[in-house]
Amino acid sequence: TSTSSTSTVFACDSYTWNGNTYTSSGTYTAGGFTNAAGCDSTANLILTVGYSNTSTSTEDVCDSYTWNGNTYTTSGTYTYTTSNAAGCDSVATLN
Repeated sequence: TSTSSTSTVFACDSYTWNGNTYTSSGTYTAGGFTNAAGCDSTANLILTVGYSNTSTSTEDVCDSYTWNGNTYTTSGTYTYTTSNAAGCDSVATLN
């Protein structure tokens, strides 16, 4: 008897499955497998892809600057990572 399996996956940005990398949500099928009984077997993937995001701010200030709960008193590049609405990374950079 032929068999089929289905996996439901959420991934951020991309997902690699059976040697293919997917960057879009969708339903994907892989075939050409043989099950233990020697019959055809297929695998299905229901994929939802969320996307990470980045942002950059440049600020010129005197003395100190408070950003995301931290106070900075020296020039530099600082990053803050949190989760966005999709549950993926949101990386903010402050110059």
